[in-house]
Amino acid sequence: MKTNRSELVPGTLVFLTAGAGLIITNSVNTGESGTGVSFGPYFYPSLILWLLAALSAILLVKSFLLGKADSQGSVKPNQRQKLAGLRIVVLFAILLLYCLLFFNIGFMYPSMLALFALLLVFGRKVDIGTITISIATPAILYVLFTYIFDIALP
Repeated sequence: MKTNRSELVPGTLVFLTAGAGLIITNSVNTGESGTGVSFGPYFYPSLILWLLAALSAILLVKSFLLGKADSQGSVKPNQRQKLAGLRIVVLFAILLLYCLLFFNIGFMYPSMLALFALLLVFGRKVDIGTITISIATPAILYVLFTYIFDIALP
């Protein structure tokens, strides 16, 4: 049975990452309120991870079902699809590195580096605008959360 590899790799990667995230969020003791409803700090991340897992499962099923429907018996993804799959893998690598740096350094500098790298990965050219966006966005968010919302960021 032939499968559509251009959707199989990203779908598998997102499904496994969502599964790992669900394991992590479900293993944290949040101190339930006793009402039977668990709308704690991990509710929305868990909801998003469940949605990611469901959508990636649909993508995997689609890749298996539509992958074998090719008239020549094989599916050859074009260069654009391969590049999209590579971008997803690089996205997860950047986010993993961002998480590691975030907990060790704090919010500001890892956010600037991650935003700059993501802008480059998704097609933005290195120019003054890219650098400005990469520096200004985390700075504005820091000021917004720290001084306006009175929520301390690491």
